[in-house]
Amino acid sequence: MVTLQPMMAADFPAFFEAASDSYANDNVASGRWNEVDAPNLAREETKRLLPQAECTPDNSLFVLLDPERGAGVGYLWYGTMTRGTKRVAFLYQLYVHPQYRRHGYGLQAMQAFELESLRTGHHSLALNVFTSNPGALKLYERVGYSPTSIGMRKELMHGDASQETPSK
Repeated sequence: MVTLQPMMAADFPAFFEAASDSYANDNVASGRWNEVDAPNLAREETKRLLPQAECTPDNSLFVLLDPERGAGVGYLWYGTMTRGTKRVAFLYQLYVHPQYRRHGYGLQAMQAFELESLRTGHHSLALNVFTSNPGALKLYERVGYSPTSIGMRKELMHGDASQETPSK
């Protein structure tokens, strides 16, 4: 079973690159960002959210450790948010290194995240998932997450608005 090992300063640079690259790729795949700007935008957003790296208050960063392999297989990052009187653990990043994907580590990490959140007094879990990532969607549904809102977008093409007549 994968365990959550608190991230050390030495682990942060590799995590930062993996998290930023993953976030950039997800935003490009979803159509939100263009491929040229995405890496810089992702790095800026990650720096904004983690100004003190792995020591940023109200954020918990972990290396996903497989004790049998004796190796890190990925990363998990969540932030604590207060909503009314409830503490919510918001999952920012679940990243499994490519060579370890499709071996059950994502599921094990989500189970470990749930246990950690219960242990640290959280009342609920939340996350955002890109619909362009069907594997992640399937994993989160499998472990009991359900949609709370749906963001939608439409690429504009010149003349779109005038091509359809409003219904009465």
